[in-house]
Amino acid sequence: VVDEYIKQRAEVKETSKMKSFELLDAQAERLKSKLSQSKTKLSIYETPNKAELALGSAEEEFSEIQLRYRAKHPSFIEAQSKVKLAKEQLFRALKKVLANPTDEEYWQDQGMTASQLEQERGLNDLREKLIERRAQLETEIESQSKISETLLTQVETTEINKEQNEAEVVPYEKARPPRAPITEAKSKLVTKNTIIGVFGGIALALLFSFLDKKFHTVTDVEKKLSLPVLAAVPALASKDLKKRGDAIPGREGWDSSLIFSHRETETVVAESYRVLRAAVSLLGPASERKTTLFTSALPSEGKTTTAANFACAMALQGQQVILIDLDLRKPSVHKIFGRQKEEGQGVVGVLAGNEEVDETIITDSGLPNLHLMLSGPKAPNPGELLDSSRLQRFIKLLAERYDHVVVDSAPVLAVADSRLIAPLIDNFCIVLRANQSPKGAVARALEILENSGKRPSGIVFNGFEERRIMQGKNYSYGSYSTVYGVGD
Repeated sequence: VVDEYIKQRAEVKETSKMKSFELLDAQAERLKSKLSQSKTKLSIYETPNKAELALGSAEEEFSEIQLRYRAKHPSFIEAQSKVKLAKEQLFRALKKVLANPTDEEYWQDQGMTASQLEQERGLNDLREKLIERRAQLETEIESQSKISETLLTQVETTEINKEQNEAEVVPYEKARPPRAPITEAKSKLVTKNTIIGVFGGIALALLFSFLDKKFHTVTDVEKKLSLPVLAAVPALASKDLKKRGDAIPGREGWDSSLIFSHRETETVVAESYRVLRAAVSLLGPASERKTTLFTSALPSEGKTTTAANFACAMALQGQQVILIDLDLRKPSVHKIFGRQKEEGQGVVGVLAGNEEVDETIITDSGLPNLHLMLSGPKAPNPGELLDSSRLQRFIKLLAERYDHVVVDSAPVLAVADSRLIAPLIDNFCIVLRANQSPKGAVARALEILENSGKRPSGIVFNGFEERRIMQGKNYSYGSYSTVYGVGD
């Protein structure tokens, strides 16, 4: 019986190998055909791609020229002509692509025709689609090449192995007669499993604690970073949104993250920003603490929201406050105040010498005593604008005019902008987001700042969840609200 079983298993294995080889070989051929078609389609975009890159280079050069010269300057006219010539070349190249039957089906699905090229907007749309199609084909070719190599390897392996006819079963020895079953006493099993469960649970808890690289409480922050926590701001809960009531006239366009946009502001979150206001005011004499900068180690930590709410809290105290968006690479102040990004020349225009400070300040922010200065149009060279004596004079001028200047800057690890601004600022605050900010990244950011000669004034612990069990570790105002009913 055993010998017959081994023989049958060998025949089944051989048949299975043959079918696998035929299937893999057919798939390899189909994939090779698709790869050839994708390469053929990509080749027709070689000329349009070069024309699009040339246009992008000409546009970038023209953007830099616009910041330096006026419309009648020869350099301005020359750069403008290059852009026009590059657009004409791209127009001709795209027209040939749309007429080429090799990839005609794709452009028909996108609704793109040659007549749309006559319009500027149509050319821009088709240009974006060209870039997208090029990237799509390159990705397809790369993916298909990898899959093709894998299939060819499997085909070769299957072809080599199909000649082998090894048995899956080899008799070793005859089975011994069964014996009486042996089991441990129930009490011993319970004791052993209990001990294993307890020590296993402790080991898992220690492992998770070791692998956890985020900040969860104020205690974690102060213990790890050796810096004071100026305020702990809890996450904005749905109950806080319901309590705020209607938006104050003039603040309808404000983002919901701005706590002082609605009538009811006696919430735990609003009180946290008042605590931050008090903490900053206690850092030193008011005449020596007139400028405050908010930044973070990485993006999405809540620095812009913190800076905006802090500025509102200062303005509500009766101080003349201005909020400046010095994150020139990815500005966000205009979004949360419901403004357009390029509402005037903004900070870029002032630092480039194209605008005066008074012409860029927005006085109708919706909150008395609060003025805004947005980033303005995209800066081609943010690092050079910030690393200039004009920035120092700019901040000094605003500090003389206002009671307090609040600055929103770029993340420390992303770019060097905050390190350039830091020496000009009195109060330097790092914003961390609970359960998100990596400890290593924050420590690295602080190390970079200290090497640059600027130690932060303190930490703003942002977005933690208000829980009764954590209130002793977060020093939050919520621990008082549960007893005294703050906001009721």
